[in-house]
Amino acid sequence: MLKYTAGYSTTNNNFVIQNLDTPCLINNQYYPWLCVIKNLLQRGCPAKLSKFLKSYFGELSSSWCFIPLISRETPVWRNTIKWDMQKNNTPALDFFIKIPQYFGKKYAHLQQLICPEVPINFITQQYNKDFHDQRVDFYLPQAFLVIEIDGKNEFGVHGYNDKERDEYLKKYGIQTVRINTKDIYQNSSQLQLKIQEIKNRIDTISHDVKQQNTEFPSFFDYIKDDYKEVDIVRNLQLTSIMRFQILLLELLMRWKLSFDQQQVIEIKTDADLDIKYFDLDIKYFDLAIEDLWLRLENIYILQNIKIHKSQILIKKVIDFSAESGVCKVDFSVFKRWTDENYYAPEVIFMRTDYFDTFKEIFYEGMRSYDYFRMMTASPIKYTVRDDNSLALKFFLENVIGYEDFRPGQLPIIQNILSSRDTIGLLPTGSGKSLCFHMACLLQPAINFVVCPIKSLMIDQEQELKNFWIQRISSITSDHSVMEKEKIQSDFGDKKLFLVLISPERFQTKEFRSYLASLDHLAYAVIDEIHCLSEWGHDFRTSYLSLAKTIKAYCKDIKFLGLTATASANVLKDVQIELGIFDKNDIKTLSDFSRPELEFIIKDDAWMKFQLLTDLLEDEIQWASQKKNGIVFTPFVGGDYGCYQLSNKLSNLFKEKVGWFAGSIPQITVRVQSGNSVTMQKKPIMSESEFTEYKLSVQKKFKDGDLSLLAATKAFWMGVNKKDVYFTVHYGIPGSMESLYQEGGRAGRDKETLFMKEGSAKCYVLLWKESKPELLKTIFDSKSDFETVKQAVNDIGYQGWDIKSNLFLRSQGEEDIASAAKNIVSLYDDYMKWKQGMIMLKSQSLFLEEEQQQENRIKVPNKFFDKTEKYLYRLMLLGIISDYTVSWQGTKSFCVQLVKIDEKMLKQNLVRYIEKYEKGTLRKYEQQFVEISNPLEKYVSMLLQWSYDHHSYHRRQSLKNLYENCLNVIWEGTEKIDNLEFKKRLEDYFKMDDNTYLMQDIADSLKYLDKRSTLFWVKENTEHSSQSERFITKSEAEEIRSTLSRLLESYKNSIGLNLISGMLRLMLDQFDDWDGKGRLENALSQLKTMKKELQMRQIMAILNIGEKYPSYAKDLLAESILKYFPSMYLLVHQKLQDNHSLNIAFTNINKLLLSSYKKLHGKFKTVGR
Repeated sequence: MLKYTAGYSTTNNNFVIQNLDTPCLINNQYYPWLCVIKNLLQRGCPAKLSKFLKSYFGELSSSWCFIPLISRETPVWRNTIKWDMQKNNTPALDFFIKIPQYFGKKYAHLQQLICPEVPINFITQQYNKDFHDQRVDFYLPQAFLVIEIDGKNEFGVHGYNDKERDEYLKKYGIQTVRINTKDIYQNSSQLQLKIQEIKNRIDTISHDVKQQNTEFPSFFDYIKDDYKEVDIVRNLQLTSIMRFQILLLELLMRWKLSFDQQQVIEIKTDADLDIKYFDLDIKYFDLAIEDLWLRLENIYILQNIKIHKSQILIKKVIDFSAESGVCKVDFSVFKRWTDENYYAPEVIFMRTDYFDTFKEIFYEGMRSYDYFRMMTASPIKYTVRDDNSLALKFFLENVIGYEDFRPGQLPIIQNILSSRDTIGLLPTGSGKSLCFHMACLLQPAINFVVCPIKSLMIDQEQELKNFWIQRISSITSDHSVMEKEKIQSDFGDKKLFLVLISPERFQTKEFRSYLASLDHLAYAVIDEIHCLSEWGHDFRTSYLSLAKTIKAYCKDIKFLGLTATASANVLKDVQIELGIFDKNDIKTLSDFSRPELEFIIKDDAWMKFQLLTDLLEDEIQWASQKKNGIVFTPFVGGDYGCYQLSNKLSNLFKEKVGWFAGSIPQITVRVQSGNSVTMQKKPIMSESEFTEYKLSVQKKFKDGDLSLLAATKAFWMGVNKKDVYFTVHYGIPGSMESLYQEGGRAGRDKETLFMKEGSAKCYVLLWKESKPELLKTIFDSKSDFETVKQAVNDIGYQGWDIKSNLFLRSQGEEDIASAAKNIVSLYDDYMKWKQGMIMLKSQSLFLEEEQQQENRIKVPNKFFDKTEKYLYRLMLLGIISDYTVSWQGTKSFCVQLVKIDEKMLKQNLVRYIEKYEKGTLRKYEQQFVEISNPLEKYVSMLLQWSYDHHSYHRRQSLKNLYENCLNVIWEGTEKIDNLEFKKRLEDYFKMDDNTYLMQDIADSLKYLDKRSTLFWVKENTEHSSQSERFITKSEAEEIRSTLSRLLESYKNSIGLNLISGMLRLMLDQFDDWDGKGRLENALSQLKTMKKELQMRQIMAILNIGEKYPSYAKDLLAESILKYFPSMYLLVHQKLQDNHSLNIAFTNINKLLLSSYKKLHGKFKTVGR
């Protein structure tokens, strides 16, 4: 017997198919696509109607009105109900037959709802080996009631301990009523008491059901005179259509039906005379076939496969014919299944089940009777092209409910469906999530989505459920241990299309075991994939080993990484981690412009709060107009933190302002101990209160009960609210991407917005730095750890915006020497002499019984907070192969050690660093040449490279944003307006031919001397087909904006540094470090290369420089001749500049003087 949970309406959606015992032909070429369609039909219960079915039935009412299914016929049980064959006693069957007589009209339908011989483990939905194969005589699901018919002894007729069984069932809220066989035969008063006990139980549970949730049926809701209301009849017809579609798919999967032959299906429907208003006409079966065919046809189009429409002829019969080759179906939505099918094996029976899908809401220990299981096969490699993309739109409309894709969505979906690892970059508000929704739903396989924060998981889960896709779930720290285990179990049992999880979940043994047990996995979706790089290297170490773990436990899975923005550095990091190196697998828009969003930079004049309140009151008119907005701040606590800010704004405007953060705010309180008073920080609420608060404030903001939030960046990824009309950055974020991401929370309801406001506003309140010399030190790429740390300290609170971005990072990080010694100490003192698997646990949390266990290691508390980062470094060097994390009770690490020598240490370090930068190891070897301990040496090199790489990226990213903001409020030659700022921001994300060329140049010099690619523009003219002209300043500015993104990644790229220097020189920004500093850095590296390569690059630079004004030529010549002094004649020949001319004159004078001295000496000799 096959069991299903599926339906188009709110009714008893559990049903069965009997006598369909032939196995599915999984090697059938059509099998994977049939799996997809069957899964889609069951994606929710009820499922959303297709466009085709809506054209016949209209939209179903959104109000839940449960339609109970029940037959008026007496169920026929022939052999299932147990009886004593030797004594020919049938007490249980006698009881069943006499139910109407025993219970009267009010309870008579008990006979249709009660199920005999139900396994105990099935009732509880929990496996217990003590009750393996044990069954109860009767079970009534609507009353959580077991009825046992047995004899006198305590072990019952089956020899089981009745008391033990009853107590076990009681734990799950199930009552047992035991009736003695003697009382049945004698119709004794004791029998009447038992019958009354059963009635009382039914009454009690029915009352409880109505008290808890009136939308679900009680026992008495099954008493219906007829099914004559139009809406009810329509829902019953749709229920029949769903069940018939599932049957058709099962027949196709078993090759009982085929696509190339005419098939005849004889159907015998309900003969229940009392149900006179419901007649299941043949046309409804034909509708089911037509609707199913549309789905099948479109999924085959996506594979460019043409199939003939199956010719299925439906015959409605009273009695089945004797013809062979005819599929015979006894079809009833009202009857519940019995064992009658055993006596007609040639007939397929379709019946309603006894168990429903909503029991768990009443008793916490009970699980839902949900029979859904994903039908899985190897993932499909689709061939989606422009000429068959209409089929993809069919599924978009019929599954999600949208008529068309937004710009950028289709290429991402096409690429991932083609079985290519994919990175998708789309602007905020462009519908990134839809890309993985569609891809996952169109695969006959399980998927998971990695999300960085809980609020985003909640938002994503709710969004899918709004599309009527219910076979999804998320696992967060808010769930209890039991809830997490249930969701993980459902994931492993294929009950979920996808699960939303944090990266930390992959560090647990339990989840890894579920991953390993799944035979068909399609996609590993990593949402907000920039976090893999940006957060991984800062505070979420779990991200750094995520890709490696997924690859190890999910063979052949494809990655889909999604984000609104990613710097070149982050993108490169992600590409390396995921192994995606083909630029064709990176899908994005060439234009990231958002015309509905306006960026406004304001000088806060060191009075940030005053400016904020003026903005809210006068310019935005927040309180009076009730406009929705978000104020982003870098901090949780303190005067500038979101908590204090929300309180101050609430008090000032007499209007509630919410706050949202990733951690609990703390306040300073006075603590008195004896005669002394100290000031201590204290959380404002408990963890459980904080969890509840976050869920509440997120809901209130989305529902419109709160119009303003003060939030950290923990919120911007977790909200998809269309009517946010403004954002305010209470201090600049750390990068252009962050500004675009956070500001992009506004203006998503584009149509309404333009009608009401014209545009959404993103305000940036900039605190102008008063110590430019310290800024220059901070942003200098050559500044080391201690120098940057000291400069950030010295900048004080007059550089609040800069300090807020760098202070915690610079002060919280260990210096490289200390970190290296701690890592070596952790290994040498606690791991070096161990083998295989060991467990690391904090010394203060070590249990007494663990003292004698050799593989359990006490780690000093001073190490433990940083242990995971240390372990990751050791894993990069190959000293450990893997580790898992356990949070059960206390945090601990399970580490797999590997024996390794110095040669392997170096090889692993080289392999890792050269993924990012080639040829840099020698520099670090020279820096740490005096360290004799091999491990300390290679750890130090790794840490130094990591600092140089990641710290440089953070500082360069901040520099780009700060300088562009400063140019808006600065009164000088480089001043720009807000429109130009927005253009620069959008140019920063531009992905065009120049972007890809500069990406190539970053890794190779061979493109630089092709001058037309960047500094010359090809264009058509009247006299010739094509000519070249030198770029204008505005075009150079566009390239500079795009280049600035790449420079955040490439600190020492000769090619990019040369281009940056030449662009800055053209734009009169040569004094900036990205100008002269980068150009001369590149020239110094070029000096060490082959003469031929030097000459090609110098000629390329001079060809560009020829187009510059005289003063710029002088500056260029000065820089070139600083490193290549012998080229002054070539430089002057190309540039005609004063600097090389002066050098030429100087050299000529020196030559003349030298010649004069020689000649003068000879004259003297002759004279004597």
